[in-house]
Amino acid sequence: MSTSFQINKKVRNAIVHNLRRIFSVDTIYPYIEATVPYDPSANAEYDPDTSKIDITGSIPDSHARFPHISVDVISGPEIRYIGPEDLRETKDSNGNVISDEKFASFRLTVNINVYKIDDTLAVDEILDRIHDQFKTVTDDLADSGIEIVNHVFNGINSQYIRDRWFLTGRLTLNVYTEWLEDLGVGDLVGSIPIDLQITL
Repeated sequence: MSTSFQINKKVRNAIVHNLRRIFSVDTIYPYIEATVPYDPSANAEYDPDTSKIDITGSIPDSHARFPHISVDVISGPEIRYIGPEDLRETKDSNGNVISDEKFASFRLTVNINVYKIDDTLAVDEILDRIHDQFKTVTDDLADSGIEIVNHVFNGINSQYIRDRWFLTGRLTLNVYTEWLEDLGVGDLVGSIPIDLQITL
């Protein structure tokens, strides 16, 4: 599995987890897991009977009753410097390399897409909630190695998906992310917590 794919997936999952947490306490569009309170590490299932919004990494089903949020990550440029201070080899007592870490940073584009079958107001309200709450979750994202650099609101459009028309809105985030890739033990990629102050 490529490092770029792993990082895209980890960034997407971090954004999805934060969106689910945000909407888990929303009074109008609650996202309810089968396990309460919401625990992203529990892999609990979405509860369609009590939730009023669906949040995933995929497009909505044609029979979607409630608003749907999907997250997709577009690959961006990798910034990698390989120099003497970047070599982080760890060797055992016999001199064999057991860990070989390489630092990499990426600039990625994250699209947060909101879908609703017939309600422009709902799409607007959900985008407003996401925008307002992301101002308060930057520390959580930074702990996952993700920093929001800037964002762009896109207008509401209509989109034909799975034999049905949806009203769609989008919030695009440009993010910076830092990761360590361990080349010594396979495809292991871990985030580096970021401590940056970036003005939106």
